[in-house]
Amino acid sequence: MDHRGRFQAQGGELGGEGMSESWAEPEPLPALTGHILLTALSNKLPPKSADLRRDAFRDAHRFIDSAQAGGGVGAGTKKSF
Repeated sequence: MDHRGRFQAQGGELGGEGMSESWAEPEPLPALTGHILLTALSNKLPPKSADLRRDAFRDAHRFIDSAQAGGGVGAGTKKSF
């Protein structure tokens, strides 16, 4: 698969590896699918952990929207929130 990646939540209360939602697709990830995966990750977190990361998840959703509006992002894009 040429297009792969993951959304990841890290932090002490989540353990060493944290939690993630990953993908591997032959085509770039559609924005809608990105939003679905990001929301699924948020829903996996304990409520207190999700609340601590609320602003970061909001920013990540905005990044997806901005990338879609701009025609996508380049290979190897990494962004932390």
